[in-house]
Amino acid sequence: MKLHLFLTVAVPLLTLSMSAAAIAVGAWQFHEGQQLDFKKSFYDERIRAYADVSDAFSKVARMPVPSEAREAAVQRFWELRLGRGVLFQDGDVGDALHRAGRWITHCVERNAQPIDSSICTPTAGNANSLSIAEAMRTSISRTYDIPLKKLDAQSIYLVPGG
Repeated sequence: MKLHLFLTVAVPLLTLSMSAAAIAVGAWQFHEGQQLDFKKSFYDERIRAYADVSDAFSKVARMPVPSEAREAAVQRFWELRLGRGVLFQDGDVGDALHRAGRWITHCVERNAQPIDSSICTPTAGNANSLSIAEAMRTSISRTYDIPLKKLDAQSIYLVPGG
């Protein structure tokens, strides 16, 4: 009789407890999944923004002076730099973009005299372009925890087990 009483009380309570635990775990997993989806979306958009800003600046750095294409690239750089670029940049990328913006302001648009004349050397545009790309590569490496500095021709495609 005691066993019957125990089973009629304990089993439903145990079942209810297990159900509540399963619902709590499911809710937690759902929340974690939503956070992961948001992060993935954010990081994917960051990579696109980085590529767009880097491409725009590299065009400014290598286009002939003066040219309509270079002027368009300068405008595109400023659109990205002051728009999407700000949303996704980290400190190092922001610093590299700031230096690149100073180069454009002082050396391309000539809107102000440069404080340091060395920023307007013939190779400064290319150096800034490489600096932006390196800062973005480092940012992506930190974001995804991928040692991009160690990539070689074999590992560039990130083939599993390669």
